[in-house]
Amino acid sequence: MIDSRISRRGVLISGAALVLDFPAARAASLLGIRNFDSQTLPKFRAALAATRAGQADTRILYEGDSITRGVGTVQQWGGQAYLKAVPQRVADIMDGPELRWSRETMMALGGLAGGDARLSTLGATVAANAIRLEPGNMATHSTAVPCTAFEALYHASKGAAFSYSVDGGAETVVPVGTTGFHRLTLRGLTPALHAFRFTGVAGATRLLAQRGHSPERREVTVFNHGIGGATAAMAIDRGSPYSTANTIGQIRPHLTVINFGLNDWQKNVAPEQFKANLRALIDLCTPTGDVILETCNPSGPRGPYAYPLGAYWQATRELSDEIACPLIDTAAIWSDYQTVFARKWMADTLHPNAAGYDDKALRHAALFRQL
Repeated sequence: MIDSRISRRGVLISGAALVLDFPAARAASLLGIRNFDSQTLPKFRAALAATRAGQADTRILYEGDSITRGVGTVQQWGGQAYLKAVPQRVADIMDGPELRWSRETMMALGGLAGGDARLSTLGATVAANAIRLEPGNMATHSTAVPCTAFEALYHASKGAAFSYSVDGGAETVVPVGTTGFHRLTLRGLTPALHAFRFTGVAGATRLLAQRGHSPERREVTVFNHGIGGATAAMAIDRGSPYSTANTIGQIRPHLTVINFGLNDWQKNVAPEQFKANLRALIDLCTPTGDVILETCNPSGPRGPYAYPLGAYWQATRELSDEIACPLIDTAAIWSDYQTVFARKWMADTLHPNAAGYDDKALRHAALFRQL
């Protein structure tokens, strides 16, 4: 197995820094990446070029289960655990003066209860990736970086209503005239940290995503849509207002990074069906941008289940090859559970800890540096 700690500029192999200015295909082979070269991800490359030119933001959506969410970090990191998840770590690693990357987004908790100090609730409940507000319930998002604008994506039925306030100021009531997705946009804020409080007034409102940003500064924005217990089938289920099938058109990412498999394995989903569900998910994502697949990490003793975990790795690899979709093959790089357990990268038999997530994030960042 390759020792591939990654510095700001390159890969550290056997203690020597390897600057990532060699051909993309060679870098990919070192990092466990398949079907990636200088021509792949054209939509994402174009979006990055527009951001570098100061024309528009780039949006990345990380779609997956509790591994994407970052479960396994709360015990050690408490309210800062969300920063240890792969999407947020990638944003922090990649952020720089030439191209700003922001993880100042929130998509509820998705199983990371107590792991995001930016969110406080009073009566509001968190289910999957939505914060549910009913009359009298409150939820407050406090930004971690200064911003001059704020957006909230929500789903509500006709007749529902909620109010919002900024930094403890006056309440503004927002009535809902039609059932479906809606977006609240606030601009012209002073450049500072802000606290946005939402209060249920009538009916039920589901807060799906919030983002603090500064429109005068173009950036790459990273959304974490990991949901504990999720399967690929759940992601394509249009019956849920917070599934990818319904939210993808609202976020419109230029790149979606997909990591499923562990829950499909535990729920005895046939590998061929898992592969078909991944294909359907990719079809939902490609109208707005490109896709990167990732194999799920090895697991310790669990089960028994109907199929070996390796069958889901193989299904993901086969799909990657069939449609020429880039794949980050974490399963191949991590090898087996005993290896990563010895490296102290696992919080339990299923979830990595912060060190394990960091290894994954560094590989993702190494790929992004090729673009």
